[in-house]
Amino acid sequence: MKPTELLMTEHRVIESVLDAAEAFASEVRAGRPVDLGMVEKVLDFIKTFADRCHHAKEEDILFEAMGPLPPVQVMRMEHDMGRAHVRAASDSLPGARQGDEEALRSLSEGLMGYVSLLREHIYKEDNILYPMANQMLGEDDQRRIEAQFEEVEQRDLGEGIHETYLAIAREVCEAASRMGARVRPLPETAHAHHPARES
Repeated sequence: MKPTELLMTEHRVIESVLDAAEAFASEVRAGRPVDLGMVEKVLDFIKTFADRCHHAKEEDILFEAMGPLPPVQVMRMEHDMGRAHVRAASDSLPGARQGDEEALRSLSEGLMGYVSLLREHIYKEDNILYPMANQMLGEDDQRRIEAQFEEVEQRDLGEGIHETYLAIAREVCEAASRMGARVRPLPETAHAHHPARES
């Protein structure tokens, strides 16, 4: 499996969590009670799985291999924009737990901003950047990048953490579904160990 295919599998997981995040944010914005513990889990998933794991593979490995191309620079910029949205949502969570209306508004806006940005961002990576990477990178490059992805899993996250966050993804998606939200099902491949780690 090509490194970009591994990243696209992670995109499908992230998209499911984005659906859940949108559902929670919509409830907050409407002034309806929401389990903020689930919102906290969404933010934890974004910070750890989407950013420390997935974005680290892109920024530190794939993007570096592709060089300073304009599309790559745009993707890096959008990662930073996403982090700003998540930071705003996280910073507002303590106040939201106290029922502060400004904090609740900031929480909803931060989540919705992230969801909107990431959906477009993922589309651009899947349909523009990753095909470009596959044209640029030879088989040796692909194998090297896949090995480096495994190093990120082990060094930056640790054994079993990938699976832990897949379980969190399932939990928040199920919670959003129970609220009546339409949440994309997690890909079947996400229920197994990370493909690069099987031996």
